[in-house]
Amino acid sequence: MRSFFTLALIFIAGFASSQSTTTPKSGSAERKAILDAIRPRMERDLKLKVKFEVHHMKVSSGFAFVMAQPIHTSGKHIDWSKTKYARAYKDGYFGQTALALLKKSGKSWRVLEYEFGGSDMPAVEWVREHRAPSSILP
Repeated sequence: MRSFFTLALIFIAGFASSQSTTTPKSGSAERKAILDAIRPRMERDLKLKVKFEVHHMKVSSGFAFVMAQPIHTSGKHIDWSKTKYARAYKDGYFGQTALALLKKSGKSWRVLEYEFGGSDMPAVEWVREHRAPSSILP
């Protein structure tokens, strides 16, 4: 009986450690792949090439959650008055942060949910709906 409990504890500990939450390092292939999955949507939306200032990125169990602000590839901040968000920005109803929930599929990342420009935080609902680990949220 004691050996059963020992094996059960080893299994549970191994499972828990495999469910760790990480932040991909700046410049890593994983971080680049995650941001590259989001980038096409952002560039279509803004009609310009962007890179990201990442405010939050966590990965666990094949899911990733990202909060990032798009900036010009030159590193300069975007002049929102020259985008389709000009009015919302002027009126104070524009969030400059993109939110995305992603799922790893094979070796690539796929965007499950995406929000930009909003003032809400739909991430809790996204995580619940897609059964992602809540540890990836800020």
